[in-house]
Amino acid sequence: LYTRLERWDDVVATLRVALELESSPERNAALHYFIADACEKAGRPGEAVASFLAAGRGGFHPRHALLSAD
Repeated sequence: LYTRLERWDDVVATLRVALELESSPERNAALHYFIADACEKAGRPGEAVASFLAAGRGGFHPRHALLSAD
């Protein structure tokens, strides 16, 4: 719902809660990627880069994450 409404700050907040509750390293890395994507859309590039890097460190390596972190 938040995504459709482009309420990116709410998307980030919701994903961060999910991240705190997640115990799977693979899902944790994927959540970092989705947080990074939402941060980019919210105009928060610094947070986006940090989350893209966290996704990569966690083993989530989509091409976009690697290119966006550069």
